[in-house]
Amino acid sequence: MKKTLLLALALCPTLIASGCATAPVQRDIRTNLVVPTDFGTVWDASIELLAEYTYPIENMDRDSGFIDTEWINFGPEGEEYMDCGGTGLFTYDLQTRSEFNFLIREAGDGRTSVRVNSAHARWRVTIAETGYWVPCVSTGVLERQVHEQILARSNR
Repeated sequence: MKKTLLLALALCPTLIASGCATAPVQRDIRTNLVVPTDFGTVWDASIELLAEYTYPIENMDRDSGFIDTEWINFGPEGEEYMDCGGTGLFTYDLQTRSEFNFLIREAGDGRTSVRVNSAHARWRVTIAETGYWVPCVSTGVLERQVHEQILARSNR
């Protein structure tokens, strides 16, 4: 009986802290766009976009059509890119980060397919000042903005 009571008392702060947390809402987002332009133009537009915004590139391979960014802290504007669910009682969020990649492929007839995938996370801290990364889901805003920018740059 004492062991059960001690276990219940030990778990109580954790249960209270997570008691009001809500899960993020999964969305059906558009990750693929077909651009009516050749591969080289779309590739160059993608690199130009990353360079203009100084997004750090972790991996890039033109032959495979793959570009991957490092983790990026977008600051407050990054909030619209992700849904991390609600915090529990006695927890708060400090920062967010995102990374994304492009997969660019020829789609035939002078068209090019651009797939944008993203990953997001938020640093959550408990009242005991312990922190942990919470995986988040995309809202589709980042993917849409990247598609719009690549399309605009490809059609100049």
